[in-house]
Amino acid sequence: MNVPPAVENSKPARPPTAFAAAQERIAELTGISLPREANGERKRTPRPEIQINNRSLDEVVADAWTAVAHANKPPALYRRAREWVRLDVDDEGPWLEPMDETAALALLAEVATWVRVNDRDSVHVSPPRDVARVMVRLPSKKLPPIEGIVTTPVFDAAGKLVLEPGYHPGASLWHHVRAGFHVGPIPEKPSPEEVSAAVRLFTDDLLVDFPFDAASDRAHALAAFLLPFVRRMIRGATPIHLVEAPTPGTGKSMLGDLVAIVATGRGCEPTTISRDEEETRKKITSLLVRGQAVLLLDNIREGIDSAQLAAALTTEQWSDRLLGQTKMLVLPNRATWIATANNPQLSLEIARRCIRIRLDPKTDRPWMRATFKHSPIRDWAKENRARLVRALLILVRAWLVAGRVPGRRVLGSFESWAGIVGGILEHAGVRGFLEDTEKLYEAADREGNEWRALITAWHARFGSEPVGSQELVAIALDRELLTEVLGDKSLLSKASRLGRALHAMRDRQFGTLRIELVGRSHNLARWRVVAVPSS
Repeated sequence: MNVPPAVENSKPARPPTAFAAAQERIAELTGISLPREANGERKRTPRPEIQINNRSLDEVVADAWTAVAHANKPPALYRRAREWVRLDVDDEGPWLEPMDETAALALLAEVATWVRVNDRDSVHVSPPRDVARVMVRLPSKKLPPIEGIVTTPVFDAAGKLVLEPGYHPGASLWHHVRAGFHVGPIPEKPSPEEVSAAVRLFTDDLLVDFPFDAASDRAHALAAFLLPFVRRMIRGATPIHLVEAPTPGTGKSMLGDLVAIVATGRGCEPTTISRDEEETRKKITSLLVRGQAVLLLDNIREGIDSAQLAAALTTEQWSDRLLGQTKMLVLPNRATWIATANNPQLSLEIARRCIRIRLDPKTDRPWMRATFKHSPIRDWAKENRARLVRALLILVRAWLVAGRVPGRRVLGSFESWAGIVGGILEHAGVRGFLEDTEKLYEAADREGNEWRALITAWHARFGSEPVGSQELVAIALDRELLTEVLGDKSLLSKASRLGRALHAMRDRQFGTLRIELVGRSHNLARWRVVAVPSS
């Protein structure tokens, strides 16, 4: 790769390319001064010359990445997980877009001169498609890593506050500061009075009119507001915040909207999921591609029992194929997940990935209520967003300077989240974090409760004597248990279906009773229940 000497540029100004225009907007946002010619056009740096023939593909690709890295100042091109993305800015703010082969070809034509060399001379050519294809699929580590875009100060993994606009290498974030938004200085060592005032701004103003059922529900609402600001400090996945109520019109969606307004300055773009797992997978991918800080699954009517959602909630990186292509996407999963529903039926797999925020207005038509401290609350939140953000930053910093004492309660699969968010809330004197979780599991695990009832009746009738599924069907039918498991066909079919379900439940323990497979008799499985001493 040859770099020619700089030449005097006396040509008239030309319209900038998409890449150059993005760099101009990035420089304007971050206060970077770009070198200019006398006519005001951005000074052109010499473009390297890359020979494409009589060389291996990996040599040409390496030269191409060097040319891209040389031109990527200020950086508009990044690596997100295993994906090459570009940053651009419009009137709504910055956004990330995956680079495809066409975009890569246009960029390569801009950042380098491509030649084919023969015995007599060299001929200018277009960048090879093979080079663009390899670069799109295998982004170089010469690209700066980026996780996403934030529109408010947040703490990085080390607990350092990201305040300045622009790209922050240590946090792998782009911080976009909206015009007119200033949180002001955050005290290095917040006083107890400042911490108490920060809590009261939420409990006595923003959340005062929400009918939380218990102290734990209010604590979990505060946990949802905190999460976008400390997400980079948390190792591993985070649970979904389930906002539930016994009736419509209690403010479930509004609460999700307020979390987004405080974190991003704008409300949620609500969506929902269905029982179609393929559609749910596509929906999760489309949501994570957009890199939104808050994801709201709103007004779920059919309950939540999705293996795809359960998987998404326990991973920091989501892998899926890009729609219509064979390319695999690997997307960071750093969003704050929120779901709303009226008395939802949850699978136990989903329930254990939830923290509950239950609203109970104890009235017939809560949407007709007219007395509120701040109304409309969304407008109040937008007007006071800087105060609300500053309050959350004070709570986090107070916990950090106090020694980062983790919360006392834990939640399996989400230990880091529970330690950090619980620790912040406990240090701020907020009660109820991770209390009443058993109520959620009991309400959600309808099928598990039916199995408990069946096993209790089974043990009462047969003790630890081995039995077959046909004897157990009679107990289930008599008590109207596991009707979905048994189906609506013949007794033989019901026994067969129960037998398959028992295989899935073998060695499962409910309370002090454990299901065990004894063996087979006349080609039929025999089962027993064993009482296990409580530890």
